[in-house]
Amino acid sequence: MTADKGSGMLRFFVDRRCIKILQILSERQDYISIGQLADLLEQTRRQTQYDIYKINMIFDTVGLPPVETKKKKGVCLLEAHKTWWREFNGAKENSYNYIFTQEERCAVIIAEGILSSRIQNFDSLSERFQVSRNTIFLDMKLVQKKLKDFDIILEYNQAAGYQILGAEMNKRSIFLYYLSILWPLVEEGILDYLSWDTVRGHLCKLHSIENALEVHYRGGILEKLAVLLSFSENVLTWDEVRHTDESLFVLDTEYIRKTRVYEEICAQYPERTEGEKIYIGIQLLGARLDMGSAIQEGNLEFFEKLAEKLIVRFETLAGINIEERERLKHNLALHLQHSIYRYAYSITEEEGIGEEIKKQAEELFVVVRKAADEFSKEIHHPINDTEAAYLTVYFSQHMQQTTSRASRVRVLLVVSEMKEEERESLKYQLEDSMPMFVAAAVCTKREYPAVNRDSYDIIVSTVLLDCPDSYALVSEYMGASDRRAVLQEYMRYRQHSMGSLGAELLEEILPYIPKENHEKVQNIVERYLFPKTSNLFQLLRRENLQIVSSLEENMDWRDAIFQAAFPLLSGRYIDRSYIDAMIMNVEMFGMYTWFGNGVYLAHAKAENNVYRSGVALMTIRKGIMFREQKKVFLLIVFASIDQKEHLSVLKEVVKLCNNVDKIQALLECQDEEALYQTIGVISGDV
Repeated sequence: MTADKGSGMLRFFVDRRCIKILQILSERQDYISIGQLADLLEQTRRQTQYDIYKINMIFDTVGLPPVETKKKKGVCLLEAHKTWWREFNGAKENSYNYIFTQEERCAVIIAEGILSSRIQNFDSLSERFQVSRNTIFLDMKLVQKKLKDFDIILEYNQAAGYQILGAEMNKRSIFLYYLSILWPLVEEGILDYLSWDTVRGHLCKLHSIENALEVHYRGGILEKLAVLLSFSENVLTWDEVRHTDESLFVLDTEYIRKTRVYEEICAQYPERTEGEKIYIGIQLLGARLDMGSAIQEGNLEFFEKLAEKLIVRFETLAGINIEERERLKHNLALHLQHSIYRYAYSITEEEGIGEEIKKQAEELFVVVRKAADEFSKEIHHPINDTEAAYLTVYFSQHMQQTTSRASRVRVLLVVSEMKEEERESLKYQLEDSMPMFVAAAVCTKREYPAVNRDSYDIIVSTVLLDCPDSYALVSEYMGASDRRAVLQEYMRYRQHSMGSLGAELLEEILPYIPKENHEKVQNIVERYLFPKTSNLFQLLRRENLQIVSSLEENMDWRDAIFQAAFPLLSGRYIDRSYIDAMIMNVEMFGMYTWFGNGVYLAHAKAENNVYRSGVALMTIRKGIMFREQKKVFLLIVFASIDQKEHLSVLKEVVKLCNNVDKIQALLECQDEEALYQTIGVISGDV
């Protein structure tokens, strides 16, 4: 939504997320917490905080005070805000006019051009996205780079214009990957694919298949497949549906042809080629359960080599060394072996478990997501957020185990009255597909009440249970949706177990302690049970702070990192090679620790170039433009000799970025002493 106000052409944009927030807040009479608002919007607290910040900028532009904020209550709109919103929203001249980011523009260009192999000309794209031809030219260079990572070529021919060349299967995988990125815009109607007659026609047929199979596909799975079928002008030949790299896996098309799914596809799409029908079958089968015998998995030794590469990328980005890496490598190799076909075909599935993992392990997901991006170039297939979230679980579980020396999560497997060999088969499927779990016991529903509660951590059952305990209900085939259910149960267990230990201990000891000392004892217990390593602000020293108005005209982001890190260099925390490594990280991996709100954390993996842990911080009032057009106002440099400490600082920077007010308070400090004092005030809340 855009607005031009008065003869001075005061112009501002209200994006779709800000519109949603304004609509929600304008209908409320009371406060709403940031967490509740984030849940309603189905996004992170950090994103929501940033959206509030953008709304406050708009209010400042039109002469209104910022959104009302109260500690422990949340946010609400004043009557002046609501009056302005009603007038603004009701004005005819304020039409919806979505402004695409560069990432979104590139995603649209790829998604709309990759299956037709043709791309709109510069003038059409410039008009559509409301940007200059030069901006579109830069976008096309970025599109070319993104496609090259997956063996797809973007080339220019004077007669035909830009063309996208490559294997049809790769194109479809990339199409679904970028369509998932764009899906919020599709659901909002900003991209109107779902209103197309061709898409509606395909969706009607896919729903008929769904009804005939008596299953339910959630999370936009059928809608995305309908959009793909509408965009695809070329039908697959028989051979093209097979994956060409047999070291990854081999597809048995004959197996798919014998399924009920394939039978229903033939009924709805009789005119399609065999290859096209099999491709639709892969998508529908893969979204609901494992492909079973249709996939002949590659050699485990090959996947261990891939897992090693993924771990190396994670270590480089996180700046730590993984302990007991052989165990993690083996577990990741098993996961990759079972999941690689999903990457190759970009199997679309619901995103619930992925979003839950991202919320609970946000700081770790950021690093794993970037490591997965780099790793995807190795296998030449994109990895979506849901699959990256699964990888995050493996890293998280391994690091938790190596820190606490805990064993694998114990599972009580409750089954129907099946034969012994069927029980063992299900037990094997559970442990083989998810190595962080071990089946501690297998019992029937009748035997379940007699099982000792202390002998297991979570329950996985193939039958409905009448019990107060939470459990994961799965099928006897342990398919993809079943694994999601088990992972969701694990995340609930992990969240509960972390909070309950201290509560149980306090319940036992508080009756013996005077009431006036309860709070003090509780703080001591929490400190000893959940000790904090040296964190972001405990590591900061007054002499390592800098405030600059702007950098010299000929200086760039590399100089900014060097200047911010110089106190650590002169103080013998690090040597020069550590600064070079931080700069090289940005060159190679981009702004992967840019967490929004103008904050960037520069760090690297310690390679005998860190002598002691330290943090330096520099504020730049006018900001400095880093790569990817991200402007940095607060630059944090961190070096650590301890990996737990390293991850702790990553976590705290994410939390800091969730609070716009704290960042603003740091940026408004006029000298280093005020900055140091302000950090001391806010450090207790981070």
